[in-house]
Amino acid sequence: MARAILTLKTSSGLSRGEYEYDIPVEDARELEAARIGSFIEKYRYRVYLSPSNLIAEVDVFSGALAPLVLAELEAPSTDQSLDLPAWFGPEVTRDPAYLNAKLALADRPPSLPA
Repeated sequence: MARAILTLKTSSGLSRGEYEYDIPVEDARELEAARIGSFIEKYRYRVYLSPSNLIAEVDVFSGALAPLVLAELEAPSTDQSLDLPAWFGPEVTRDPAYLNAKLALADRPPSLPA
């Protein structure tokens, strides 16, 4: 592990706060050992969406949650009308089954076979 980032998320609604901080790798290892639930393995990609000029963060899960892929779009406001690309798939923003906290507790979302 070359770099460690601590991410804190608030709320589980449509509008969420997200805070990210670089932390020492040794601190990250200690936090990982103290975690509740499974370690979530994923790669994050940032994808530019034209013509909306927005960035989608696409998480491709590996390990126990493969082949789950989730795309998160951060819009300037919650009332903004969005024309989502077809590859986004179904809207799961309000479905708690797709929250990292829920996924870490070994629950698989309904879209993944057991």
